[in-house]
Amino acid sequence: MQTKVKEFFDQFSDPEVLRSVRKEVEDTTEDVVRKYRNQDIKTTRRGRSQLVLDGIHDILGDEHDECNNAEGPCLNVLVRKYMTKKNAMKIIQALELLLPNLYMKTNVLAQHFSILVKTIHTKFPDSNISAEASKRLHISKEASILRRKDYQAQVYRVNAKLRPMLDSQVLEVINKLQYERKWPALTLCVALAVGSRLNEILMVSTYEPAEHRNWITVKGIAKDRGVGEKTIVKPIVGGLGSDDIIAMVRSVPSFPRPTILTWIQE
Repeated sequence: MQTKVKEFFDQFSDPEVLRSVRKEVEDTTEDVVRKYRNQDIKTTRRGRSQLVLDGIHDILGDEHDECNNAEGPCLNVLVRKYMTKKNAMKIIQALELLLPNLYMKTNVLAQHFSILVKTIHTKFPDSNISAEASKRLHISKEASILRRKDYQAQVYRVNAKLRPMLDSQVLEVINKLQYERKWPALTLCVALAVGSRLNEILMVSTYEPAEHRNWITVKGIAKDRGVGEKTIVKPIVGGLGSDDIIAMVRSVPSFPRPTILTWIQE
């Protein structure tokens, strides 16, 4: 199997093959119209490289967890299962070349680089392999600056349209949502009552009782740059107790990470 893995990453380090991969993605990319808030929004659906998918599935098989018929999740499984100390540097170098030919949008490319780096850090913590992954698997400095500027501009445009809400209005919404049975409404209720981000409620954080019923212990937060899992104790607004919050969070179904990423990208 390791021979197949080596042949795969050798193949997708070749400039001619990489050009073929990029052409496959570009040729199958199409403009689509999606409904968003009852309005037709024109967007682009990224194409796929069947060449890459076939090569991965020749190693992993046609069906495996996280596949979703998408190259990024499949590559992540391949790295997690078959990267070794012996082939790690070769794989990292190949991924540095391959991913920009699969993902042309800077934000999407940055997300997939980040996922792979985390997988490698987990597999080879505090090693020269994880250091090499951090060094190579990221968008360029110029693209990162542009991405940050685009994000800041987007935040400015959104904030310009914000409408102020009174405390009483927020409390009214919390009071209404807490009696809902559907998990999206309960997720929003937790976000308003505790101040957690949606990705924290869905994927990152766990919620436990605090010393006082009107406070909640949150373990694990998004954008935590510290060492280990950060734990914070937060007040709950809206008259809810920690038992209410924990029950709401437990009602949220578990989603595989690729599903959440698909939502974010869309």
